[in-house]
Amino acid sequence: MTYAAFALLLVIFYVYVGYPVLLKLASTRRPSSFGEESSMTSDTDWPSVSVVVTAHNAAHLVAGKLDNLSAVEYPGELDVNFVLDGCTDGTSNAISENLSQVSWDVHVVETDVRNGKEAAIRHALPRLSGEVLMFSDADAEMQPDTVLELVKKLKEPGVGVACGREWHLSRNKGSAGEGQGLFYRYEDLIKQMQEKCTSLCYVQGGVFAMWKNLYPDEIPVGCTQDGVIAFDVVLQGKRVAFQPSAVSQEYYDLGMQADFARRIRTVSRAFYSAWCRRQVFNPARTGWYGVHVLSARVLRWMVFPLALTSLAMLIATSIMGDRLAMTVLLCFCVWAIATFLGFLTEVSGKRISILYLPFYFTYIHLAAMLGVLRVLFGKRTTTWTPTR
Repeated sequence: MTYAAFALLLVIFYVYVGYPVLLKLASTRRPSSFGEESSMTSDTDWPSVSVVVTAHNAAHLVAGKLDNLSAVEYPGELDVNFVLDGCTDGTSNAISENLSQVSWDVHVVETDVRNGKEAAIRHALPRLSGEVLMFSDADAEMQPDTVLELVKKLKEPGVGVACGREWHLSRNKGSAGEGQGLFYRYEDLIKQMQEKCTSLCYVQGGVFAMWKNLYPDEIPVGCTQDGVIAFDVVLQGKRVAFQPSAVSQEYYDLGMQADFARRIRTVSRAFYSAWCRRQVFNPARTGWYGVHVLSARVLRWMVFPLALTSLAMLIATSIMGDRLAMTVLLCFCVWAIATFLGFLTEVSGKRISILYLPFYFTYIHLAAMLGVLRVLFGKRTTTWTPTR
């Protein structure tokens, strides 16, 4: 039983250490077709772009968003489309009152009833004229060259989707978003290595661009756009690429409880997306891509139950006098104490970094487990809740 417990712990080690090492080794043998920029000799080489801003009750964000869009630099044709999902706060009127801030053509497509982000986009899709769809959140601040950088990446051979780098900032020292720095740096490192040898396993929902003709014919209810788009593009033989020079930033000031609920929703939709697109795990269809999805996504969501199962096994073998199991069990106890102390310092507003790390690691993986259980018990999230 001790060996079985170690085998489960080895899986967790693989997820956070073994896989990045293998990815680094694989990324050093970059295929020659990856990263080749196509030539763009004149303005006619730039595809037309439709910027899509999906929003629900975002009247308070409109002025800032239009001001940010006014600074966008793009040499080709570009139009801005606000896709409103059952807004009841006068978002459409707020857009009309602030149109003078931006020189680009601005269109509003709205639905009377809130049916969710995907339904709103699907309703607007026939009215979007651009060859490229560029998605941005209502509260996101793009850098002036973000659209241009994403389109440059799309122009590379075989690229169907280009994802930018999303920065989360915090105005409130007590927000959950403040502790994400280390996690996001780790994620960016993984994306940079995946960029060199495969496709990203999901799109960064707040800042990505794609060829319009590749937009999925259907995104099942309960799935996330971020996951299904990546999977469908890969299944069509195209690549999901990372463009770190395309930057967008959002202020993220959720408290711990709201952030925890958001993480559960996010993982439940992402897990269901992988379930609905199981074809990506077929090597005959996607080669090694399924291994990357399993390593970088699915196994991560299983870390908490794997650790719990291993802990139960170690307790059982410790009772029988296994010294090695006792030693590892002691490490579990130290981690649990540090996690609890990290929680106490967090809720008291006196964060201590050395304690916050075990707390945050436990926190995100507990939310992931609950998100997976949510799907297994048949619960679906059909509408998205914008981050405030």
